[in-house]
Amino acid sequence: MLNNPKFDEETPNSKDGKGPVRNVVKGEKVKPVFEEPPNPTNVEVSLQQMKANDPSLQEVNLNNIKAFADMLKVNKTLKSLNIESNFITGAGILALVEALRENDTLTEIKIDNQRQQLGTAVEMEIAQMLEENSRILKFGYQFTKQGPRTRVAAAITKNNDLVRKKRVEGERK
Repeated sequence: MLNNPKFDEETPNSKDGKGPVRNVVKGEKVKPVFEEPPNPTNVEVSLQQMKANDPSLQEVNLNNIKAFADMLKVNKTLKSLNIESNFITGAGILALVEALRENDTLTEIKIDNQRQQLGTAVEMEIAQMLEENSRILKFGYQFTKQGPRTRVAAAITKNNDLVRKKRVEGERK
């Protein structure tokens, strides 16, 4: 194993073949990814047009629909939600997270494989929501940061333990 001075002696310089490495790694400018505006699609109208085989309906885009998040706030029957691979932006996921704070019926949510990585701030909001919502037992998302990943794993474990304890108490009675 070589320590730093030995590495410098043993590694050739790109110019003369001797001495320490003097090359510098340079990064590239990050290309900004702009948020998409809210989606104005009216789901009910689009469904009616599809059922009627309306020729004027050429495209249906259900990405980032705020009405979907609003529905989750009031829906009291939905148990499982899979919205994977829908190109939802960070803002769209945040709207869902806010809605899930008020939803007490969903037990399984899958939101993986969106258009872009959601970022640390969104992942931290997801973790906080899951710590607050003890009903969610399964959560499908590949976290990019260790902090939120650990918090979510602990929250999901805690939620499943609560269900197990209720089941055991019910069996004892």
